[in-house]
Amino acid sequence: MTSSDTRPLKINIVGAGLVGLSAALALRRQGHDVQVFEAAATLAPLGAVITIPPNAGRVFEHLGFDIEAKCQPQRYYGSVAFRRSGEKVNESDFTSYERPTWSVHRHALHSALYECAVRLGARVKTCNPDAGTLVTQDGTTHTADLIVGADGIHSSIRTFVLGHAVDAPASARVAFRTLVPIASCKAELGWLLGEGPRGMRLVFAPGRRGLTLTPLQQDELVSVLAVHPDERDQDSVGWHVPSSKEELLAKFADFDDKFTALLSRAEEVKLWQLRALPWSIPTWVRGRTCLAHCIVALGQGFAIGLEDVGALGVLFPAGTRPEDVEGRLRMFQDVRKARAEFVARESVEQATIPEKMGLFLRSEEMRQEVWGYDVCAVAEARLKEL
Repeated sequence: MTSSDTRPLKINIVGAGLVGLSAALALRRQGHDVQVFEAAATLAPLGAVITIPPNAGRVFEHLGFDIEAKCQPQRYYGSVAFRRSGEKVNESDFTSYERPTWSVHRHALHSALYECAVRLGARVKTCNPDAGTLVTQDGTTHTADLIVGADGIHSSIRTFVLGHAVDAPASARVAFRTLVPIASCKAELGWLLGEGPRGMRLVFAPGRRGLTLTPLQQDELVSVLAVHPDERDQDSVGWHVPSSKEELLAKFADFDDKFTALLSRAEEVKLWQLRALPWSIPTWVRGRTCLAHCIVALGQGFAIGLEDVGALGVLFPAGTRPEDVEGRLRMFQDVRKARAEFVARESVEQATIPEKMGLFLRSEEMRQEVWGYDVCAVAEARLKEL
């Protein structure tokens, strides 16, 4: 290619989860030719609730994606923390930030983002990060100017970028997940819906147990995340397995009646291992290939992945030449890696060090550092240095 070549970049994204589809939106918005490859034969979003904090909302705003119009999210105004006895510990106010915090059903967000061409059942067999080539399971070679690996915790692209596999080790922690319908019992839920700021409720207990309760769909449902130690051999059981309301209630039987009354309304319950990748890996980029959403952290998993998307959208504007790609990817890593590792490290420490547990909700300074961040402005400033 010559330096005068200003054709749209050919970009292949691996993974059609929330971050992969958001990356497709960001890069297509710049006029690039974007294709998404997804190993699954059908798209079936895992999980229930996604939090869109202010740092993520800024990215969606930059992309012209109106989360409120497209997904009918529910706004958080704050949170309330309790002990298992029912005693209130503290309240946190989320109204002082430039952007709101939202809760949204994962399926609603995934469906709203799913507006691009996706090759389903296109499992990547091999990748040459330097050459920008993928070979899918059917033997077809796909060549691009840029490959974005957004293929999650089991990422094959990460393995090709690093030259070796990186696994998420067993954590000895697990969480029940369920959606509880509450339309018929709202009058009994003043502590959840009426007392204190509208938003998340957290319940802490000794032994690293706790509940995270998130109303969504205009108070028609509550997402329940019930964390506790896992006594199973996590390497010999599935990461996500069916469970039951009875097992959930047995693990949290010593919690106040107002909490167990809500849990008793659970219907379908699943048990999820809480695994995470190491918070730091040697590199996010190699040749024409980068990783996005390679860190899951601090209730910020999707938000940090969306920050990666925002940076990519800024650093690869219309007119970016194929010969610019490798330099822009180095710039992407400079913008993103240290920031994401900070959030990931805090996530690990606040989940495992007793004196740091709950720090994010107690500390306005910590929330400002995480939620007040504007990745698009940071990336734009870096691009201007060229």
